[in-house]
Amino acid sequence: MNLAAAQEELRRERRVALVFRGRAFYDARRWGVIFDITKGGGRKGAVALSSTGVLSSNATINYDFLDTGTYRLMSF
Repeated sequence: MNLAAAQEELRRERRVALVFRGRAFYDARRWGVIFDITKGGGRKGAVALSSTGVLSSNATINYDFLDTGTYRLMSF
């Protein structure tokens, strides 16, 4: 396992553990995930379900929590 894969696995485990404690947002901010994708944030290779029911295992999500409280699916 390379460093990037190990970090992603650690982030995944922390998301699961912290979501029910109300701390997942702060951890995501610490990792830089909630920043705009042009600033190195966002999620690449995410599993996402579109509003039409199409499942993608390689979606790119651009989080925009601090500005609008929403997120945009950049590619599907």
